[in-house]
Amino acid sequence: MKLYITYGSNLNKAQMAKRCPKAIPAGSGILKDWELLYRGKESGFYATIQPKKGSVVPVGLWEISPEDEKALDIYEVYPDLYYKETLSVTLTDGTEKNAMVYIMCEDARDGRPTAEYIQSIRDGYADFGLDIRIFEASLDQIK
Repeated sequence: MKLYITYGSNLNKAQMAKRCPKAIPAGSGILKDWELLYRGKESGFYATIQPKKGSVVPVGLWEISPEDEKALDIYEVYPDLYYKETLSVTLTDGTEKNAMVYIMCEDARDGRPTAEYIQSIRDGYADFGLDIRIFEASLDQIK
């Protein structure tokens, strides 16, 4: 099993149960010095993160199997839309762990996701007990 950080629609436990049936919720935390924003290509606009000193992104953590990771690679259009990195996440108890995360490729442009996609993230924030104010503030920043 691998630890996976999610900040977008994969926070939604009902969606993840369909997409990655072996995945197990493994807690929540924050990414320090990162910000949440929305980018995409012709296919649509989705959540991503980028470094930003002083900002935080609430995240959920999953333990995923190799089969789950393959399913996520397809869902995230890896490596054409998202690439993978290993980042340090600060858990709610203050400990830090390294985990895999998907980050959108640099050639994407800013844009607003669909209302359905936004709602799936709101539901995921509720599923993981994350601070919805940070998510709502990120939506206010969309150009």
